[in-house]
Amino acid sequence: MVDTHNIWTLILAGGEGRRLRSLTRTTAGVCVPKQFCSLLGGPSLLEQTLDRARQISRNEHVCAVVAAHQQRWWLPLLTALPASNVLIEPESRGTAVGILMGLLHIVATDPGALVVLMPADHYVQDTIILACALRAAEAHVRQHREHIVLLGMQSERPDPELGYITPSDVKDDGVYRICGFIEKPTMRRCIELTQAGAVLNAFIIVAKATALLELFSQRYPRVIADMRVSLMRRKRGEIDAANFAEFYARLPTIDFSRQLLEQQPSPALRLLPVQGCGWSDLGTPEHVMQTLKSIHPGATRHHIPAYPAPVTLSGAVANCQLQ
Repeated sequence: MVDTHNIWTLILAGGEGRRLRSLTRTTAGVCVPKQFCSLLGGPSLLEQTLDRARQISRNEHVCAVVAAHQQRWWLPLLTALPASNVLIEPESRGTAVGILMGLLHIVATDPGALVVLMPADHYVQDTIILACALRAAEAHVRQHREHIVLLGMQSERPDPELGYITPSDVKDDGVYRICGFIEKPTMRRCIELTQAGAVLNAFIIVAKATALLELFSQRYPRVIADMRVSLMRRKRGEIDAANFAEFYARLPTIDFSRQLLEQQPSPALRLLPVQGCGWSDLGTPEHVMQTLKSIHPGATRHHIPAYPAPVTLSGAVANCQLQ
């Protein structure tokens, strides 16, 4: 039995999914962010992510960062979570700011928490393989509390639309040090990277919450301090939602990958390669097509129309079918 008493999962569910708008448009012309869409007519990608989170965390330790303007889609899907664990961004200030809000919420509740960061808009075919990898990363972090472990996915084909992580030759229990990050390389460079052992950056991260906060404190100490004070004041009822929105609008826009992980990478970063889980970011129509072909080898392009198949309704949520 896996001990999940202080493992928290922070789901990042506030993306816009702009590159998939040709596939996620309802018959009324509304573009639905892809995390609220279904790949094959079943649960939405967000619901699938919640299921994966509950394989490693108790439900009361699952948090979701969501966008205020997307409430009509996420509200019916997150009713099983504690209300305080649904962290609403008044507006987007970059992935790092949303993650910071989630980390401070978790640490205020559980100072020793181990956190798994997980995007809500990806697809995983074999969730058991992924869960095993997450537990291996968790075990490593418990032994090396300062380490931040990134899961890297095996590249099945060269893909210049994705980011790659290059491992060093130094390995400890299957976990490597990181040499560097390469974002959207050329096709030729993709082939070279894959042959050299590079893996795809899935933006799935396992670390102690305090280790992730240390990344922020090295570069954005004022942002941490201001966010901590604002969250405490809101919890005590000293500021309302409008005041919090005004505070949020004054924050800088910070991208977690580019400005915290990739820019002068921390020596605490580690890489755990994962093979065979069938991961896809579903970031482009081509990625969706490739994923469908891997699930149904006979699929052809006409299975993905320019606009989605008829929308199915689940409560108040429109699940746009990508098939």
